[in-house]
Amino acid sequence: MTRGERGRVRRRWRRWHEEEAGSSTVETVLVVPVAMLVVAVGVQLALWAVAGEAAQLAADQAAMTASALGASARQGQAVAQRILQRSAVAGHWTVQVVEDGGTVAAEVEGRVASVVPGWFPTVQAVRREPRAHFRPG
Repeated sequence: MTRGERGRVRRRWRRWHEEEAGSSTVETVLVVPVAMLVVAVGVQLALWAVAGEAAQLAADQAAMTASALGASARQGQAVAQRILQRSAVAGHWTVQVVEDGGTVAAEVEGRVASVVPGWFPTVQAVRREPRAHFRPG
C-alpha cells in the first residue's frame, strides 16, 4: 500500500467516523431498556409459575388433610398456611377450606410479588376431596 492509498483510507475512516458519531449512544438508549424489560418479564413469569405450583401444593395438602378421618377444615387451613409460609414466593395469600356434605374443598388464592411495574399477576388453585368416613364391615 502506497502513501497516497493510506492517506485516502485514513480520510475515508475519519469521514465515516464523523458521520457515525453518537449513533452508538442512540442505539444503547433504545436497546438497553427493551432488554431490561424482556429480562424482567422473564423473571415475572418464573415467579408466577413457581407461585402457581406452591398454591396447587397448598390446596392439595389442605384438602387431603381436612378430608382425613377425624380432621377438621381448620387443620387443613393450617397445613396450607404452613406450606405457603415456607415457599420461596412472596405475596399475599388467602386460604379457604370448606366442608360441604361429603366433600371438602380447599381454595388458595394469591398475588405474586411484582417485578414488572404495574403488573400484579394472581394465582388460584382449587382441590376437592371426598370426606373419609369409617364403614364397619
